[in-house]
Amino acid sequence: MKKMVMNRKGQAVVAGIVIV
Repeated sequence: MKKMVMNRKGQAVVAGIVIV
């Protein structure tokens, strides 16, 4: 459960940094 939340937020942050 905590991994899903971290994955979702982590993916968004990582994707945002990668895209930027």
